[in-house]
Amino acid sequence: MIDFLKPLVTEIEAVADSRVLGTAQLVRHFARTGVRAETFKNNGIVGILYKPGDDRKHRGLILLGGSEGGFPTPEGPMLASRGFVVLALAYFGAAELPPALQRIPMEYFGRAIRAMLALPDLEGAGVTLVGASRGAEAALMVGSMYPEIDGVVGVSPSHVRWEGTTAKMLPGGPAWTHADKPLPYVPFHVGPGLVARYAWSRISGSPFSLEPMFVDSLSRSRVDDAQIAVERIRGPVLLASGTDDRKWPSALMSTRAMDRLRRNHHPYSDDYVSYQGAGHWIPSAYLPTRGLRGRIADEIGGTPEATANAQSQWWPRMLQFLAAIRS
Repeated sequence: MIDFLKPLVTEIEAVADSRVLGTAQLVRHFARTGVRAETFKNNGIVGILYKPGDDRKHRGLILLGGSEGGFPTPEGPMLASRGFVVLALAYFGAAELPPALQRIPMEYFGRAIRAMLALPDLEGAGVTLVGASRGAEAALMVGSMYPEIDGVVGVSPSHVRWEGTTAKMLPGGPAWTHADKPLPYVPFHVGPGLVARYAWSRISGSPFSLEPMFVDSLSRSRVDDAQIAVERIRGPVLLASGTDDRKWPSALMSTRAMDRLRRNHHPYSDDYVSYQGAGHWIPSAYLPTRGLRGRIADEIGGTPEATANAQSQWWPRMLQFLAAIRS
């Protein structure tokens, strides 16, 4: 795991006719001097706690990553640098936790919230959730169930609970439970066309988009019971998605979540921002946007230019939203 308390160095080369014409080095700092990170284990909770490094009290945030599991980064030290106490919370895919996104109890998040609120350097009686992808799905769910949550930020979110996945990223039954009972979810519809496209992507090395499968699954399922009751969140909701998300239809699902908030007259300043041409990944860290896919099997969508534009706009927008809650 990358230590985001240390700077990230990016080497840049200008090449023409196989000749290097010039070089440059970009150093990206994620944390201000004094920001501290410590392993956080409390009543079965596993995470990394980032603190601003002074003696004042600060608002609390919980970060939730997506289907990759483990600890969400690098927003933890970045947000701690902005004056928040941040818990980068793992909920599967880390030591002492389930290995896959299957049957994750909602009570786990409740314990994390209570542990955060018990910290002596926390200000206020609430905690804000920031999640991405399946972590945004979780954030909206947790926010709808626990009144201590005073706001939710969701990047590339879902308006419904989806089926879980095994460690090999196969359909895995219920992703979430409450009181030891599975919560209703939309199952994945894996048809022969999807299998054929996946097989071809493995043979050819071409990108593989899961977005059509999610759209098909939504159209084939009764989604009412699986919808997240976002109107129960006791604070404002900020959602963001890209119009070219090829991982899943986050623009469609963001719109449906916002529609539900409006239909139910959610009494807070909710907002949804859509980034033209951006894909599933809308980073907050001003990271390089070329050459990011490497060997991943699925297509996340978005051009490097659109992704760079989205991340330059998203970070200040999220900070503005969080500051409004803090005030």
